Amino acid sequence: MTMSAITPAEIAAPLAALLPARRGARWTVGPAPYSIRNNVPTSRLTNGRHALLVAEEAGRIEVFADRPGMFPVTPDVVVDATDPAPALTLAARVLRSVLPDLDADEIRETGRAKGWDQVLSDRAAELLEVGFDLIDHGTIATPAEGVNGPGLTWTASTGGVWGLWVHGQARCLVLTYDGPVRGLYGFLPVVVTPYAGSTEDHAGSAFTRNLTDRLPQLRPVEDGEVQFGARREPFGWIATPTTDEPTDRADDGQRVVAEISGLGVDLLLSTAAYLVCPPLPPGRAPRLLPGARPPRKAPDMTPTATAPARPARPAQTLAGRVAALLPERAGIPWTVEPCTAWWTVRYPAARLVQGDRALVLVARTWDTQIGWQLPDREPTRPDLHLESLSPAVIAREALRLVLPVLDDEAAGRAAKDGPRVMGRLELLNEIGHAMRLQGAATYNRIGLLPNTSTLAWAAPSGARYSVTLHGTNPVADVQIQGPVRAVEKAVTCFLPAAADGRPEIPRVRGRLQRRLAAVLARHGQVEQTDQGGLAFSTGPGSGPYGYATPAADAQARAHDTTPASIDLHGIGADLLISLAPQLCH
Repeated sequence: MTMSAITPAEIAAPLAALLPARRGARWTVGPAPYSIRNNVPTSRLTNGRHALLVAEEAGRIEVFADRPGMFPVTPDVVVDATDPAPALTLAARVLRSVLPDLDADEIRETGRAKGWDQVLSDRAAELLEVGFDLIDHGTIATPAEGVNGPGLTWTASTGGVWGLWVHGQARCLVLTYDGPVRGLYGFLPVVVTPYAGSTEDHAGSAFTRNLTDRLPQLRPVEDGEVQFGARREPFGWIATPTTDEPTDRADDGQRVVAEISGLGVDLLLSTAAYLVCPPLPPGRAPRLLPGARPPRKAPDMTPTATAPARPARPAQTLAGRVAALLPERAGIPWTVEPCTAWWTVRYPAARLVQGDRALVLVARTWDTQIGWQLPDREPTRPDLHLESLSPAVIAREALRLVLPVLDDEAAGRAAKDGPRVMGRLELLNEIGHAMRLQGAATYNRIGLLPNTSTLAWAAPSGARYSVTLHGTNPVADVQIQGPVRAVEKAVTCFLPAAADGRPEIPRVRGRLQRRLAAVLARHGQVEQTDQGGLAFSTGPGSGPYGYATPAADAQARAHDTTPASIDLHGIGADLLISLAPQLCH
């Protein structure tokens, strides 16, 4: 008989008892395979799908997500050992953030290994799992088809209608509610992050005070709406059904609509009782105990197949329109979350999220500010300032100027921590897939320089494109060759919008160069090099820049069919994917 040299953690068994079983598999406690901290009691919890490591050290308890092939260094959850109920606090935070992250990792791995059809099949199975648990609690969950995917609807004993929806291959599930506000009193304290919220100066009414008095974490953003949430935590909003609803009264029977995103299946299984039973009496705090079962009543079953419509909010509305213009990556669309920007609390903000990438968008009175966000990078000031509120302009400039910088930073950090998740060949295949959807025939080849790969295709206009990636850099070099008329049209897709008025064209030698300079000068700065070519840029910053190769015969006439060649640098994969229709026709 062998014994583990690592002392087991005492908190592991109470924590495992608070985590819900998944498809009959309960969490079990076993010895840790290795010690994360020297001479620290450590245990491993697993349910066959996911695993957690729990360590007790110097007055605090740490929980690490045990991911295959990775050694955990930074704890995912830290709780003070003097907490009145440390196991309950750990379980709440693990259910809100750690297990949804592990589910997201599993979704990405399934998508790569088995395809996104299998991912959607697994998400449907998760809905069934939650639906059967709701039936055990005394309600009937009805399958429904939402705008973004399948879902379930059911009616609570308070008369409110809940809906649980799958949004494509998004990280988590989305919960909606339409009914009396008292139907939220039991569920919200369990899922809302314990961090205190910040109040907008211009917001506040009897409606919002009724909610914030019960939960200080809620943030009023308007007289008829409150928001809540944090990164890697459930987030959402509660609002009146329409913007013209009176907000000068507050009672428990007032009708509201709500949406709660970022929910994992384990959290929903633990809180199913609060989605069915009446709210707890005032003054009695709900407990996060998955084994509790409320008395079964016969609720009024009037499910609906559509989620409640959210009142129009400037930042979220603008962000939603921008998200619709940004391309999907690996089948994952951009989604919109409420947030508060670090650099301003005066103007509304929204977060656009795609996997681990995020953009924080602030809609001001006459302009827009954008900051990019990674899991370990919080924008404290805007990375891009645009004097426009047009979704098309915002999306175009984010694709040109922001996302390439974000991807470059993410790739640099991934290279330091280990091999990149998506190699350059996989990234080229993703770009090639977008071109093939437009009818272009693509082919890959080894680049001319070491550690490079190239994707090439031709368009009916006569233009020929080649995209080259160097090493682990996700920002590409693009070469456009062909008739000068087609090259001029293609290169302007990567440059900012043409300036108003007559551009200032520098003195340029050569007829072809003068023609190209007249086009490029409308979109940026141009100068001729000593070799006769044209170097151009879009000004200071990280925007695309390039070089136009000089003509073989500088004195030859520049007809529309004259051959030309332009090299572009600093082009992001998202921009190439979004321009696929223009580059293939």
